[in-house]
Amino acid sequence: MSAEQRRCPALPGRAALRELVGLVASGCQGELEIWGVRHLLCAPGMPRTVRQHPVVLPFGTVHLEARSRS
Repeated sequence: MSAEQRRCPALPGRAALRELVGLVASGCQGELEIWGVRHLLCAPGMPRTVRQHPVVLPFGTVHLEARSRS
């Protein structure tokens, strides 16, 4: 998608699409997570986080959307 965006510099909504593609490429998996990254996790003063942190449970692996870095 990034290559196509570069091919179409006059694409309407290109900046928003570029931001969305970047968020997905960085690991965001859903709309609520994208909102959290944009409005909470990257806010000034917030600690750096590890996103999509795997946690192995007896029934399978789940991914925490974010956890503080140690």
